[in-house]
Amino acid sequence: MVIPLLAYFDPSTGSLLLQALVGGFGGVVVLGRYLWMQIIRGNRTPAAVTGLAQPPSPTRA
Repeated sequence: MVIPLLAYFDPSTGSLLLQALVGGFGGVVVLGRYLWMQIIRGNRTPAAVTGLAQPPSPTRA
């Protein structure tokens, strides 16, 4: 027995769905990379990561 499908995707609807899927996948990849870098880096500051941290200058009293 064949059940007829009562749905139709025209080209613009298919394009919109494809764009949403690709964009969602890209968002998940970017979010995953961001979270992975947060785990790898830990709680270090960006200056500590790049090595550009400068020691505090001595103050004269």
